[in-house]
Amino acid sequence: MSTKITKQKIQKLEIGKGITGEGLEIRKTQKGLVFYASTQVHGKRLRDKLGTEQEGMNLTKARHKLKELVLSIPETINVNIAKPNISFKDASAHYIELSEQTGGKNLIQKQQHFRMHLVPFFGTAKIKSIDTFSVDKYAHERKKAGAAVSTVNRELATLRHMLNTLSDWGIVQTKHIKVKNRSGEAQRTKTFSADQIKKLLSCAANDHDPYTYFFILIGFQTAMRHGEILKIKFEDFDYDNGTLYIPVAKAGSRTAPVHQSLIQIVRQEQMRRGVEAGYLFAAKSKTGHRTYMKKQFQRVLEAAGLSDSGLSPHSMRHTAISILMRSQMSIADAQVISGHKSTQMLLRYTHHNNMSVARGVDVLANVTACNANESPADIDSGDTAA
Repeated sequence: MSTKITKQKIQKLEIGKGITGEGLEIRKTQKGLVFYASTQVHGKRLRDKLGTEQEGMNLTKARHKLKELVLSIPETINVNIAKPNISFKDASAHYIELSEQTGGKNLIQKQQHFRMHLVPFFGTAKIKSIDTFSVDKYAHERKKAGAAVSTVNRELATLRHMLNTLSDWGIVQTKHIKVKNRSGEAQRTKTFSADQIKKLLSCAANDHDPYTYFFILIGFQTAMRHGEILKIKFEDFDYDNGTLYIPVAKAGSRTAPVHQSLIQIVRQEQMRRGVEAGYLFAAKSKTGHRTYMKKQFQRVLEAAGLSDSGLSPHSMRHTAISILMRSQMSIADAQVISGHKSTQMLLRYTHHNNMSVARGVDVLANVTACNANESPADIDSGDTAA
């Protein structure tokens, strides 16, 4: 039978001592009383801090909060690791720590999202107190501060993944929080012109970092993503068949075709290094390879006089895919090179052919007879409309 806690027993507590009962544990410190949940939930022990005397917590409030806490924990939550009262700041740190242990992706970018924007906004608020309105308010404030819709959506993607992951791991229940991407005016990703590509490659060849030229050449020739390029290994190339195996990619592993001119350059570099295998962008780091080339890319943009153009490493991929689509290549064939999971995603990277669109407008005008030589009354209507 659980021991009943009374105010008299609490008053008799000495500093450093505690009392348990009713699913609670109360300890006396030099700063006052600290109240904990200390009970069994779904057959497992739960111990979680409820509050302190300094924060206004007392026995009555602790009993009430304990009841709310137990009722809020579904059977799917692992109470051995559950932290139902965890703050957003602590939750984000916990998420990053566990993601590092389990091979999480894009952690540098996610840490930046938390440090610069998400944590300053949500701060020490309890995860369980955050709701969809709070998320919508965050997105509104970021857009008001001048952040692009695409930037806000990337931050929301980090937030959404953290909340889903914490729930899946059984740390805290987050299913009540809906994180939806913001909509807005579509922003066209900028692309390079043919002359700009040549100028950029020329500047890259003269850059003091030898990896810069490889990075930019491969970016334009393969339409690979920034991270995919930097993970390339010599052994991933099939020199005879002209292909490159990409084991880790956004839409899953794939084998991409590679032009013989690039094959020859990579082969020469491998021979120069005298290695059988290894990363093309090798580095003395935890991963064994470079993880970022944005600084080098920006340096070459400046050398080419394109520093204020709004171009980024991803612009190389967008440029390459746009060139493919303008060459009349089928979407299915372009997908083999781009590595998109679906053709629908690939369409987002293409640009309308203005001449083709103009021809379409002419066709519609002719069909409706809306031109200078014919009025709508002259149209042969054919069968009566249904």
